[in-house]
Amino acid sequence: MFSFTEHVDVLTTPEAAFLAVADLMQQGHYLPSTVKQIKEIEPRPHSPVEQFLPGQKIAFEWNGKHYELVTAEVSNWSGAEARILQRPVHPIYGEKFEWRLAELTPGMIRIELTFSANYSGLDKLTKGREMRKFWREALERLKTYLQEHFSFAKDDTFAPKVKK
Repeated sequence: MFSFTEHVDVLTTPEAAFLAVADLMQQGHYLPSTVKQIKEIEPRPHSPVEQFLPGQKIAFEWNGKHYELVTAEVSNWSGAEARILQRPVHPIYGEKFEWRLAELTPGMIRIELTFSANYSGLDKLTKGREMRKFWREALERLKTYLQEHFSFAKDDTFAPKVKK
C-alpha cells in the first residue's frame, strides 16, 4: 500500500473551500495543465436541503490517457470539519483521494489530501512520485485559486459543450 498526505492553509470561506474540492468541475481551475478535456458525465445530485451529495462523475485526459472520477462520499461541514472521498470509476490500483477540510481559525481553512493506492515495488517509486508531484502542484494552485480568484484553466482544460 502506498499513500501520502499533503496540505495547504488557505485564507477563504469554508463554503468556497468545500466547493472547490468537492465539485469535480471546479477542480479544472487549479489542476495542473496536463489535465485536459474535463467534462461532466453525471452532474451533482440535487438536494432539497442544500447538502452536497455524492455521485458527480467527470471524465478527463491526463498524460494522454482517459480517466473517470466520481465523488464517492461526502461529509458536509459539521462543526469545523468536512470530508470528501473521490476515486476513479474503474480503479486499477484501488486509488482513493480523501480530502479533509478543517477551519483552523475564522477565515483560515486547512485543506488536506490523502492519496492512497495499492502500488507495489517499482510502482511505489514511479507512480507514487508522479502522483505526489501532481498533487503538490494542484494544492499550491488551489491555494492561489481560492485566495486570488485566479483560474489556471486553459482553452483545452474543459471539453466543449455538446449542443443538443
